[in-house]
Amino acid sequence: MERLPSIGLRGRLAIAIAFILLGALTVTYFAVYRGTGTELRQRTEADLEREVETLSRKMVSDPVLTPEGYSQRASQLAMAENFGTSSRVVSITVGGGIPQTNQPDLLGLGAGDEEGPDHPGDEGDEHHGPGDAHELLEADSGFTSVEVDDVGEVRLLTRTVPLPGGNAARISVGEPLAPVDRALEGFSDTFLIVGLVTLL
Repeated sequence: MERLPSIGLRGRLAIAIAFILLGALTVTYFAVYRGTGTELRQRTEADLEREVETLSRKMVSDPVLTPEGYSQRASQLAMAENFGTSSRVVSITVGGGIPQTNQPDLLGLGAGDEEGPDHPGDEGDEHHGPGDAHELLEADSGFTSVEVDDVGEVRLLTRTVPLPGGNAARISVGEPLAPVDRALEGFSDTFLIVGLVTLL
């Protein structure tokens, strides 16, 4: 029976080095990928905090208004924000009234909807936006994540801000994480190519 040729010292060294490189590249990839994802999400949350703080200051700015006046101010602030796959969605609700938002269709608050997200009398029929978009209006205070059809995951910050005159405004600002996901995908592709070249 013919014996297989011996790999030899040089071959064994090459294989050992390849495995060492593969292990190092794998550890580096997961460490950098996780760190990059964490940093990008932290930046997103910091941007949301700044936006909520800005809206809060504008809502409580003098003079003191009636609830209707605050709702009008909320509408003006919300509509000043454009919405797209990489921009923010803003919702401001004064005293449990109708939410004022820059994206009424997304949240199920289309034109002519005078009763807010749920129509009285439509028992058992929830009037919501696509997917779980209604959760943008119902989210707990603090940071939450909501998956929305055609938008993807949205990172959301919600706070209740006391207003002069005994009223309160519920301010929610959300930002789609699609740009973060695309950045991580680009990093993965680049790292894969560089890793293969290095391994070769």
